[in-house]
Amino acid sequence: MIGVAALLASASDFAAPPINTFKGGLLGGRSDIATLGDDTVACFTEGKSTEGQDTLATEWMGAKWKLASQAHFDLFKASPEKYAPLLKK
Repeated sequence: MIGVAALLASASDFAAPPINTFKGGLLGGRSDIATLGDDTVACFTEGKSTEGQDTLATEWMGAKWKLASQAHFDLFKASPEKYAPLLKK
């Protein structure tokens, strides 16, 4: 009985994070980078996918978010929930 309780207690260790950090590709897996490194602000403001820069990255909700420009970085930092694609209002 104790073994079952220990197993259930550790199940939360395997729960999916609140932000999509799945890797693409054949083997998949997880990464610490949200949206596969794309600038999520560009998706909302420009309607296209743009690669984020390592030098313009910030941490939010347990993931690294990469942005393509300083302006997008500032917008995301001011209101990340507005630009997170998986959060609905």
